[in-house]
Amino acid sequence: TAESKFGTASLLLDGTGDFVKTDYNSTFLDESFTVEFWIYTSNYLQDAHLWDGQVSNSGLAIAITSLGKIRIIQDNVILGTYNSGLGNDAWHHIALTGSTNLLTIYVDGASRGQANVLGGYGSYPNQAYRIGSRHNDTQFFDGYIDEFRTSYNVRYVGTFTPPSSALTVDANTEALIHFD
Repeated sequence: TAESKFGTASLLLDGTGDFVKTDYNSTFLDESFTVEFWIYTSNYLQDAHLWDGQVSNSGLAIAITSLGKIRIIQDNVILGTYNSGLGNDAWHHIALTGSTNLLTIYVDGASRGQANVLGGYGSYPNQAYRIGSRHNDTQFFDGYIDEFRTSYNVRYVGTFTPPSSALTVDANTEALIHFD
């Protein structure tokens, strides 16, 4: 692809029906977790889901609005919409952490907002997830995604410096996709 954060390529999504869907059932939402990835876009044209762990409107998701704001969604309910500091034509690190029923969304190492989980997120084990679209084949992302990782722990607390090299697998990694 023409853009990549690390390596030689990234996932290019054109906003018209493409996405990545896991072919296995994920269990990383049982306890503390982190979902993180890099995005690059040239134009926010529509609301889009960046990551969606919902099945039949049950689960968690991260979305972006046509104004470049970032959203946390649970069970098809918007828990919060936050100013993100996202700009076009640049790579941005996105991370969602969850612990003790509190979700925190980070953009480029800065917390952009927190939301209390509705009834706990431990009720979502064994669900597949999508990268670049909503679970029901709508709200497709137009842009690039690179270095997607899900983890069994909270990797970030407070302000942090986003990773400066390709992500690596460790004991807390549930899944890692480089998109090279």
